[in-house]
Amino acid sequence: MRNSFIHGLVGLFILLIQTSIISAATIAVNSDENIQADDGKCTLREAILASNNDVVSGSMTGECAAGDSASDLIEFSTLLIPAFIDVGLAVLPKVTESVSIVGPGLNDLVILGNNNDAIFRSEARLSISGLSIQSGGGYGSGVRMEQGSTLSLSECEFSGHTPADGGGVVHFLGLPETAFLTVNNCQFVGNNQTNGAGAAIYLSAQVGSTSIDAQISASSFINNQTNGSGGAISVFNEFNSFTLLHIEDSQFIGNSANLNGGAIYTNRTGLTVVIERSSFIGNHATADGGALYLANVSSVLLNSTIDGNSSGGNAGGVSLFAGSGDVSLIIHSTITANTANTEDDNGKGGGLVALGNVNIRNSVIAQNEVEFGSESPDCFGSADSEGYNLIGDVVDCSLNSDPSDLLGDSSGSGVLDPMLKPLANNGGLTLTRLPKTDSPLIDVIAVAACTDHEDQALELDQRSSLRPEDGDDDGDFFCDIGAVEVVFDGDLIFQDGFE
Repeated sequence: MRNSFIHGLVGLFILLIQTSIISAATIAVNSDENIQADDGKCTLREAILASNNDVVSGSMTGECAAGDSASDLIEFSTLLIPAFIDVGLAVLPKVTESVSIVGPGLNDLVILGNNNDAIFRSEARLSISGLSIQSGGGYGSGVRMEQGSTLSLSECEFSGHTPADGGGVVHFLGLPETAFLTVNNCQFVGNNQTNGAGAAIYLSAQVGSTSIDAQISASSFINNQTNGSGGAISVFNEFNSFTLLHIEDSQFIGNSANLNGGAIYTNRTGLTVVIERSSFIGNHATADGGALYLANVSSVLLNSTIDGNSSGGNAGGVSLFAGSGDVSLIIHSTITANTANTEDDNGKGGGLVALGNVNIRNSVIAQNEVEFGSESPDCFGSADSEGYNLIGDVVDCSLNSDPSDLLGDSSGSGVLDPMLKPLANNGGLTLTRLPKTDSPLIDVIAVAACTDHEDQALELDQRSSLRPEDGDDDGDFFCDIGAVEVVFDGDLIFQDGFE
């Protein structure tokens, strides 16, 4: 799916940005006020204007230095920290020239809004790192990209926002050429969207023939909610537009949507979603797709855990529809303990609803349920097995199975137990469920079949631990089914509670 090419472009682009920052003008904010005056102080408001206009903010010593035509750097090394900059009474100026805003750390600098207006607005390349942005409002309440460009967010936190009017905390537009969004090691916590979709991030390729490349890594989306769809992330794609949403090493916990997609929602063509080494835990959708609702898209769920999510209707965990020309892949993932139909409206598929071109391999789908009624506890719809899956209960699940699959059946042979431990921090950046020592998931998959979505050898599990391992200590190395690879330890039997 052209990921190697995309990552090459992103890496080159980031290198160019870093090179431009080295030669850029540095503007040092030394005041936590939100004013513009020739008083020997450099405020954030004045620093943005100095960068936009390439002029000093005043004649007195201590005023903001002038920006230049390159990408400027706004920093806070002379600001007394911890600091709060309250911009609630006067909106910050729009960014019109390329700039990087580098704070001292998200616990040392807070930019505080009034829950009515966006805090940062930009029509140029913008990079923000090392600070906390709180209590913005409107669409793009934290960062609003008013024209498609490049936005880089790192080491940051967005909390207490009330996004509305069709846009999230981060509102990002596409361009006729590719627009880049990079989010690394950021937290989106407790944001409440009153009107729209995608409470944390809203991607919008609104004009035909636009393109967005969104890369999200090592980030957390916790307790965000919307009265629309996509408790954390939503994507709108216009006809003939293309969006790549690539998420890795991230966690989505306790997000909720009043419609579809408790964590992530999209229902537009021209979109590819790739999710790797990530966890979706305790998210809820009042309608369908407790964690994920991905319709009319190509998607990959790889080395990921979907656990404890719920929906009022269908698909307590994941709802996938891959129409003509699209394909959805579930590979080495664990979909467990999800619940569908909590509103008693004939919902199906406690773990998964699969429609269209959906292929599954090396994955666990078990211990899910439908709250009202007994149909389709683990999966509903139709999917093709590419081998080595464990499905706890195949009742009402039209799976074109493979001889290597392990299939339970509550109407016949009985339900299969994957024998997993509870969610825990088992290493890595996200919570996972580790197989018990006597789990049927351990050492099942031939090394040649242990591959990713590009049919390359899959050498890591969700925790970035090595695959394959000799999990049962018999001298042979095979891959385990699911998101986690077990490393044999002679003491594990005692960790499982046996004497």
